[in-house]
Amino acid sequence: MDIACIGGNASVSGNLVYGDERVVAIVYEPNLKGELIPFSIFTACNDNPNSGHREYDFEYCKQDQSLCFHFSGMGAGFYLNKMAFQEELPRAAVWWDRDVVSPKDGGAIYGTALSDEIIKQWGYDVLTEPLAILGGSNNPFEDATESDTVYCKICNDHFPSDDTNEVCPHVHWSERKGHWAGRGYVG
Repeated sequence: MDIACIGGNASVSGNLVYGDERVVAIVYEPNLKGELIPFSIFTACNDNPNSGHREYDFEYCKQDQSLCFHFSGMGAGFYLNKMAFQEELPRAAVWWDRDVVSPKDGGAIYGTALSDEIIKQWGYDVLTEPLAILGGSNNPFEDATESDTVYCKICNDHFPSDDTNEVCPHVHWSERKGHWAGRGYVG
């Protein structure tokens, strides 16, 4: 299987950890160039990987050529949903640590275990190891910045938003409205 990945396909390196958490699953989705980038990362506490999972959302900023991530929630497992365009290429992809977690249905039959075959039918390629990205590491946290992002429909890009009031010429923070605004803002 030939998979285009942002930053190339360097060999797997480094530890899959973030602080005291162990990366147990990664969902990759294609960017506009067709390169796979991390989209959702599931982690578990290193001392007890069965204690529940945290999920982090990742976005790619084209302008900065960088990844940003933020904590998006906690749960009892690693869930997948059907991709909207299952036959479209490039396909999304998923890797998980089979010694720690197994994917479950996050939709119609919530909580049902998913086989590799069903996952493929749902529009994902199943990976045997995490992809190397950006700096050559297979750990998405190593080359990413922790920050929320704001999307601009005019720039067609996600921008880090934690330390600024204007992410691009089309999107700014509005004190009056109490949220992001502008011609490019999609809320």
